[in-house]
Amino acid sequence: MGPMRTLTAAVAALVLAGCGATTPGTSDAPPSPSVPLGTGGIGFEALEATPASRNDASVEAAFDAQSASSLLDDVSAVDFDRQGVLCLYLGERTGRWGFAINALTLEDGALHVAAAERPPRAGDTSVSHPAQCVAVDRASLPVGDLKVSADDTVSDEFIVEGTIAVPAADSAP
Repeated sequence: MGPMRTLTAAVAALVLAGCGATTPGTSDAPPSPSVPLGTGGIGFEALEATPASRNDASVEAAFDAQSASSLLDDVSAVDFDRQGVLCLYLGERTGRWGFAINALTLEDGALHVAAAERPPRAGDTSVSHPAQCVAVDRASLPVGDLKVSADDTVSDEFIVEGTIAVPAADSAP
């Protein structure tokens, strides 16, 4: 994408955000930073694809394209030889909640997700299913069952937790 097109897209997103709207594929979440793989913590990249809707809060992961296609609408940006998909779903909420994954770290054998929740505007009674998926550096994750917990860096409150199964990089789905 060229500089002018990037600037135009950024201005359009700001205008829409100011009106309370979101651009397609954002799943009510502000964009996450793209962390280069292999630098500090667990490397990850925000995905532009739209996550599936989930009525319940959950943490889900996939390490092959077929499984990942049940988590989000487009998996073409993921290199499954190097990456897996990690999705956090906040479940059904009243109001247009959003959140962004800011950091992934391994501590005490568990994956900790630092995220920033964005509450809805006052009086918003719409129904939303906030979610975000990121491509994560699979070589940084230990093989086996991995506990995942996400906390809000703004309020220091718990968001969601779960356990994902991380296969060996050379194992077939």
